[in-house]
Amino acid sequence: MFPKSRGNIDALNLLKDWSVTVIAVDTGLLTALGVALISDAVKSGKGLLIAGIYLLALSLLVTLFVLGALPLIAERLRNGSGDSPSIYLHRNWIGIPIWLLAFTGHSALLAAVAVLGWFLVSLG
Repeated sequence: MFPKSRGNIDALNLLKDWSVTVIAVDTGLLTALGVALISDAVKSGKGLLIAGIYLLALSLLVTLFVLGALPLIAERLRNGSGDSPSIYLHRNWIGIPIWLLAFTGHSALLAAVAVLGWFLVSLG
């Protein structure tokens, strides 16, 4: 049991590092889009900027839920009550599976990057 549990703890650490990176990217892009939205330099495409801001906010919120669930999952693994073959099958404190949170966060970030690209192309 210990090697599998240790592997899951290592996977949790990697997920933590990735989540922190996603939060940093979300925060940076949110700041850039927010500044672009309130500046007078952008005359067209404000709808795309707003859509990008909403998608990044969703990604940030969901990724914070992933990050917040990691200590609970680590505690379960250390106590032996979390014997799942994958950390993604565990649930956070309100019962949402980690795989669903991670998928939603990644999808929102990718959609925000696509919207940002569309906005930049539309500027011409």
